[in-house]
Amino acid sequence: CDLPDDATYSFDCIYQPKFLQESANILVFENFYYIASGIDVQSPPNVGLVKSKFPLVTTPAEFDKVAKEVCGIEMQELNKLYPKDQQGKEFNIKWCFGVSYASAFLQEGLHIDKNKFITVQQTVGLAEIEWA
Repeated sequence: CDLPDDATYSFDCIYQPKFLQESANILVFENFYYIASGIDVQSPPNVGLVKSKFPLVTTPAEFDKVAKEVCGIEMQELNKLYPKDQQGKEFNIKWCFGVSYASAFLQEGLHIDKNKFITVQQTVGLAEIEWA
């Protein structure tokens, strides 16, 4: 990138404000929610977080961990174990790509540290969070 050494950037050397790296927590939603719910991404162990399903406080490292699990098993076994929620079995074919992409997007695209807290959420109050 042809940017100053202390500049932050994302895809294709596009400037990105440092707030993503400096914020204590980042909110992710929509596909992150459906992936985390379907394959049961958890909060990291031993960090003192209150265990709750959603909103889920987790890290990109937890997405990595589950990606290795989901991508490392045969489809027949995957169909026995997943999804972990009410989503249909037709989504099982997408879990490996989805969780791998989510993890790469956070870490490689946005340069978020693998241990940074992110909150995965579907609703605020009674309203769903969706792409506008």
